[in-house]
Amino acid sequence: MTRSPPQVAVACSDLELTEGAPALFTAVFEGNPGVTVHWEFNGLLIKDDSEGLLMTFDGRKAQLSIPETMVEDEGTYSCYATNALGQIVTSARLFINEISQE
Repeated sequence: MTRSPPQVAVACSDLELTEGAPALFTAVFEGNPGVTVHWEFNGLLIKDDSEGLLMTFDGRKAQLSIPETMVEDEGTYSCYATNALGQIVTSARLFINEISQE
């Protein structure tokens, strides 16, 4: 198999949700050797033990799940894929519509 830097097979998509709804960002990567991934929120690394977030990666498909969104979750989410030959990123914005407190 030919060695290749990471490539985005499926890019993340912007989401517009109502506060409290679940959010799911998905990105699919290709590359040889295989890639490792990490997520960032507004340019800051999202740690594996971040409360209220679930990150999974099966070697190709990376997912970031927010089971219950809050207004503070609004922003840009970026997924970086890296291997020995390079790095690539796909990003998406999360827009949250607040529930009015009447």
